[in-house]
Amino acid sequence: MKAVADTGIIIGLAKANRLSLLKNLFGKVLIPPKVHKELLAKTGSEEALIGDALQDFIQIFTLNPRVGYRDETA
Repeated sequence: MKAVADTGIIIGLAKANRLSLLKNLFGKVLIPPKVHKELLAKTGSEEALIGDALQDFIQIFTLNPRVGYRDETA
């Protein structure tokens, strides 16, 4: 199963050291490019956890109303 997430939930779970919940529940989490940009600007103790998640199970997508979504990492 896939899920779409915004910046707030990812940062909140990273601060609580619980990003693994998203991976365990959904396997893959999709974020739009704007959220990716916001996450890359994040500094603090959760920065490394977010970076690891971006390399592991969080993927960037672009919404295309005609087709659905397009995986930016493919």
